[in-house]
Amino acid sequence: MLFLICDDKKQITDYIETAINNKYHNQVKTITFTSASEAVKYITNVKIPDAVIIDICVGEENGIAAIKNISDIIKKTPVIFITGYYEYCQDIFLDFKPFALITKPIDENKLLYHIDKIIRRKLEENKAIDIIFNRCIVSVNTDEITYIESMDRKTIYHLENRQYEEYIKLDAALSKLSRRFIKSHKSYAVNVDYIKSIQGSTITIKQGITIPISRKFKDSFRKSYFAIKSEMI
Repeated sequence: MLFLICDDKKQITDYIETAINNKYHNQVKTITFTSASEAVKYITNVKIPDAVIIDICVGEENGIAAIKNISDIIKKTPVIFITGYYEYCQDIFLDFKPFALITKPIDENKLLYHIDKIIRRKLEENKAIDIIFNRCIVSVNTDEITYIESMDRKTIYHLENRQYEEYIKLDAALSKLSRRFIKSHKSYAVNVDYIKSIQGSTITIKQGITIPISRKFKDSFRKSYFAIKSEMI
């Protein structure tokens, strides 16, 4: 995935870029601009990014106007506006619907929260993920993954009749998957579609395999599980 970041202050673009790289590593690539017109030129002539993070006031340029001018090109691209001018906060929603608005100074947790949502939405649309397995890139349909497990600095993707190992942390692996994968333990996350039953601190999936629910994740697991199941009704 490619995120385009635009702010006239390089320390801001560096801050956002570092926050993204620290959490998502190679999963999300970034490109930065300190000029709205240059960012628009890139989007128009080079590549449409998967998301745009742009300041409302990019120096003397208007970030809102810049995005509006290419709205036909990026109809499906989520846009996060950032601003230090609170008077713009209401105006921005009058004739443009951004994905999110973040005020300065930027709260990293809020920024990553919105980025998580964008990635999750993208993953819902694209059910295949790439896994680096035995130094090769393997494309795996996420619908076939029953659960994932962290072990010895690796994440193991368990499918019904095979498994793949990747040198990646569990949370980083989860960021590649949709919200249907719920963490039940520091070392486990389960695909809701394969859960057969939940009894106490144990999940049984359709293959008869049992997976633990730790005390730390018990409440968050049940909350996420029932939220997803209610959406299926």
